Amino acid sequence: IRYIRLAADLGVGQETSEVTELNQGRQETVQAETLRSAFRRNIAEDQACSACLGSLVHALQRLREQGIELPAATAIGQGWRGRSTSALGVGSCTAQFAEHVSGCPPTAADIIGHIKEHRV
Repeated sequence: IRYIRLAADLGVGQETSEVTELNQGRQETVQAETLRSAFRRNIAEDQACSACLGSLVHALQRLREQGIELPAATAIGQGWRGRSTSALGVGSCTAQFAEHVSGCPPTAADIIGHIKEHRV
């Protein structure tokens, strides 16, 4: 790959053929739509952008792996602006909710932290 060689020539990287396997032992492949469908009942989505939705789905997946009970419905998306509900809101568009995770988009780590702190 050309840019790797250029980086090595500039002294800001290494040109090596060694491959480092990440997440060794975890050979699962999950299609994004399948994962999103798996959490359909946990997400109250209304015009959500892909960045926020991706963070939420990632967070829910990690929480499920840890055996933590997921929120019944998490509100996310621009359609929630100016509205409120008792559900957990995710992202800046749900800033008026009594319980929400701020950020545009919020990180999966922030969502996980909030759910663990307030729901467990």
